[in-house]
Amino acid sequence: MKPYAAILFDLDGTLADTAPDLGYALNEMLKARGLSTVPTKSIRAVASSGAGGLISKGMGIERNSTGFDKLRAEFLEIYQANLTRSSKLFPGIQELLTEIEQNNIPWGIVTNKAHRYTI
Repeated sequence: MKPYAAILFDLDGTLADTAPDLGYALNEMLKARGLSTVPTKSIRAVASSGAGGLISKGMGIERNSTGFDKLRAEFLEIYQANLTRSSKLFPGIQELLTEIEQNNIPWGIVTNKAHRYTI
């Protein structure tokens, strides 16, 4: 009997470092408005909050504020066009996945990210 039925990984921040591309989208919006950009280190702290959290932090606007939905749509458009610009697997992940495959352990990815950003 195998010790595991399957191994499931979270995508963002566990399997792949996607913070740079999330930050890129936010910083493009900030630059377009003549505002100061946010360093990736600061973005990592709120990346798990998704587009809403990033926009709130970077733009200083709450989710229920007028204009928030328009900003979110703009962010997602920029992100979709650049979501593989700098994102990469974390160190050691490729080797881990190879080991899992060689041992015929089923594995998959779970995420709350919309499908169109994961395919």
